[in-house]
Amino acid sequence: VAAGAAIQASFGGTKAEVPEEYRRRSAEFFPEKLTMPLACTTGGQDSAVPPESVLRLVDLLKKSDRHVLSLHHDDGGHSTNYADTCAAMEFIVGHAEKESR
Repeated sequence: VAAGAAIQASFGGTKAEVPEEYRRRSAEFFPEKLTMPLACTTGGQDSAVPPESVLRLVDLLKKSDRHVLSLHHDDGGHSTNYADTCAAMEFIVGHAEKESR
C-alpha cells in the first residue's frame, strides 16, 4: 500500500511506533480548527486510508452544526468517482460563496 508507506515515512514510523505524531496530525482530534466548508469522499473498502477516522470527524462536525458533506460508499475503495468529485466541489464552492457575502 503506497499511501500507507508514504504516511509512515512522513510521520517517522507506524501508528504503533509514533502514536503522538499520528494524533498531532489528525484533524479528528482538532475539529474546531476546521472553519471552512468540508466535503469528504470515502469508501468502506479503502485499504490505503481506512475511512473510520474521516467518518468520525464528519459526525463531530455535523454535531457542531458545521457545513460538511460526506459521500460514503460501503463498497468503494480509495478512489473517488467523477459524480462524487463534482458534488463535493459544488458543495464547497456553494458554501464558500454564501460565507463570503
